[in-house]
Amino acid sequence: MPNDNQSEYQILSIQKSLTAAMVMKLVTAHRLRLNTTLSRFYPKIKNADHISIRSLLNMTSGLSLTHGSPSRLTAKQVVAYDADHLTSQPNQVGQWHYEPVNYVLLTGIIMRLTHRSYAQNFNTMFKGPIHLLHSGFVQQWGHTVFRTTSYHHISNRQIVPNYQRVYHESTVAMQNELGTGQVYMSTRDLFRVEQALLQGRLISKRAVAQLHQPGSVSTYGGGVYNQPDGIRLHGIGYGYESAALLTRNDRTGVVLLSNDYRRHASVLPLANTMFKKVAD
Repeated sequence: MPNDNQSEYQILSIQKSLTAAMVMKLVTAHRLRLNTTLSRFYPKIKNADHISIRSLLNMTSGLSLTHGSPSRLTAKQVVAYDADHLTSQPNQVGQWHYEPVNYVLLTGIIMRLTHRSYAQNFNTMFKGPIHLLHSGFVQQWGHTVFRTTSYHHISNRQIVPNYQRVYHESTVAMQNELGTGQVYMSTRDLFRVEQALLQGRLISKRAVAQLHQPGSVSTYGGGVYNQPDGIRLHGIGYGYESAALLTRNDRTGVVLLSNDYRRHASVLPLANTMFKKVAD
């Protein structure tokens, strides 16, 4: 079945940009500060006194997690498991290292401060106000005509799609991706939510600028890669690939979502090429 503009895909790590916006909303409401230390919420984590909210947002905390829970847990249990099993390396604070556990902990902080689930916060901040029509969580995705099926690549050098092996993500993996990669969207919904963020409709433009400050040479800050001509977002997993680039003036962007990720046929180079043409 051909995909169309209503087709739904996992957005994967692009979800982190939305989790970051939730955190910044708490900052603007004076319920949190970017220099608040992790020890306020997770005092048992090694070096928590020297790890700030900002460093979690920018993935410069020195924290890492090798494996998530092997069994299905509730959202609160996922956070607790990760906090108990992560590794903290004080000598790496300030150095960028992409580790989703940073955003799992941020999700735990969001839930603790709001006394609401991540999904409730997501629906209140994004889904309702922006009228997202094809967005939700993979745990409740269901088998609708809009849901895309993802596929395994047969080999690392594969270029041509084959559609021979359907990818089946486990419910354990879905839960472990708390706040980091468990949302699906259509291309329209993804563009609209990132555009609304840049327009200052969700938090102020000043807050967005503060959130998106690069935290290291990686240019990563607040869930996005900050480029001179705009922001770049990217995610890979479970047979899906997501790519989005938007200009800072929120007028132009490119969103490419795929349900057939192949390492040697990534959509990111094409998205970059298209963005350069439309952003000029």
